[in-house]
Amino acid sequence: MKIQLLRLLCAAFAISTVFAWNAAAEKLPVYKLAPPTADVMKAQALYSDAFRTKGLAGQKPGGNNFVVSLGNGKLSVEIDRRSGYFFLADENLFLQSEVQTTAPNENTARQVAEAFVQRNKLLPQSAEVKTSFDGLSVTGTRFDVEGGSQERILDRHVNYGARVTVDGREYPVVGGGGQSKVVVGQGGRVVAYAGGWRPITGVAEVVEIKSQQQAFADYMASSGFPKLTNVKMYLAYYSAPAFERQDFLAPVWVLSARIQTQAREMPLRVQIIPATKFGPHYGKLAPLLKKRGPVLNRGPVQAPDEFIKVRTNGLFDLIVPPARAQGRVEADYDCSSWWITAGLPRVFANRQGFFDGCRGHGFTLAQDWGDINAWETDWTLYDDNEGADVSDVTFYTGHADANGWVLVPPADGSLDFTEVGPDSAGVDDRYGKFDLEHLIIAACGPHQSRSFTTGVDYADDRWRRIFGGLHTFQGYGAVTFDTDAEGRRFMELIRSGKSVIYSWIRTGIDIQPGSNGEAAPDGPNIYVTSIKASHRTNPALGRCIADETLRRDGGACADIASRDLRLAFIYAGT
Repeated sequence: MKIQLLRLLCAAFAISTVFAWNAAAEKLPVYKLAPPTADVMKAQALYSDAFRTKGLAGQKPGGNNFVVSLGNGKLSVEIDRRSGYFFLADENLFLQSEVQTTAPNENTARQVAEAFVQRNKLLPQSAEVKTSFDGLSVTGTRFDVEGGSQERILDRHVNYGARVTVDGREYPVVGGGGQSKVVVGQGGRVVAYAGGWRPITGVAEVVEIKSQQQAFADYMASSGFPKLTNVKMYLAYYSAPAFERQDFLAPVWVLSARIQTQAREMPLRVQIIPATKFGPHYGKLAPLLKKRGPVLNRGPVQAPDEFIKVRTNGLFDLIVPPARAQGRVEADYDCSSWWITAGLPRVFANRQGFFDGCRGHGFTLAQDWGDINAWETDWTLYDDNEGADVSDVTFYTGHADANGWVLVPPADGSLDFTEVGPDSAGVDDRYGKFDLEHLIIAACGPHQSRSFTTGVDYADDRWRRIFGGLHTFQGYGAVTFDTDAEGRRFMELIRSGKSVIYSWIRTGIDIQPGSNGEAAPDGPNIYVTSIKASHRTNPALGRCIADETLRRDGGACADIASRDLRLAFIYAGT
């Protein structure tokens, strides 16, 4: 009881010192949404319009039970049964960085997109909801060539955002379901479309929302009372991503800030705080952890894919029954996660979704270290035999900026781009020399890049030294919204047969809005990113990695040694 009282007093003090409050109570409607439907006729119309064909799209095999997929060859349109949203793509061009195309200028892209959404009545307009143009972004690639690098814009994204009007006041819609986009490529062709809207059927309830002060206090208590500065909050409505069912459109508070970590002050992932009982809720929060004991450094293991060591007394036993094995066990394909929950109440559920998808795909779950147990030395001193390099896929979710991501001591509390690669003592901390093939950083970086913002260098130059057999390195190039769904969505797409790069970039597009309101280099546009390795003189190896899926037999792509390395940086507006 005393501890709880102390926490509340600490929260009250933090609240009083962060900013001045808007204390007025407010009532807002919560809207009832129509049950989702899979409108096949509209999907056929979108297919015919975008791809300039009069033929009907047949149902495509594969995928999953949640999606109706229509198409012929590489032309496809999906309807997500959980929301009724559409995703249309010409997979000959969408995210195909090797294809030599020229993007249209901004005026042409916008004209094509406007005509497409008007012909197909894709933007909801009603007494409650208005949808309008919300900015431009691009898909681009920067890649190594002999003597330097080249860069190309592949296509342009025309984004549309929704706003809810209540008594003459407008509230933005946040969440993956609040934005639509038309991607326009060479020749003014529609390369992709992502969007939809859950129709409002009436007002479920008019409720008194949580005050700004109460919402902030709830967030602080749920996130470990982080040290925040530059706090800003505003009211919005929350529309869930297309891969989630949603019955009510309800108000939320949106919070942005900077957080003091053990390493340095960093941007906080934007928080969506429920303002009513209708959510969205945080999901399962992280339990209190027992601190890890010392790690025995056995020295680097020489044989890739020979074994993993399952460590006990960790959070691993919360995911599956504890594997009390010691020593060596065989594993075809395995995944691991490191995570930091301070200030991020959705992190634990995010990493759980990743692990659930890994397990469902037949992977072995190897390492699972969070908060006080997410040691930086797992990525440096012990990376080859106890840490990040022992798994084929490693998922990190927590805090990041352009320089790296937060971990905890031993060491300085973050993995910086200067701390990877060979050091002065000859220790080589490039990843992939043992087992790691795909690294995912779900945070506010670390791929901020001069390719699409200012005040920073090129992401591929900054992170080049991390590659030493690593195939792909996924991340973001801006401050992002906190979510519990990235790991789950990424693995859902993987399990439907999509490639690693496609699955990650599509995850970012599905979940993140187009902009965040932050200054460069952390905004204002949000980019989801991937750096992939290719062989300097053998393009076939690069092609393999570009199309690589996660296969339980370990896949067929070869690791590429650092001396033969050629990188390509792929970035797409969300």
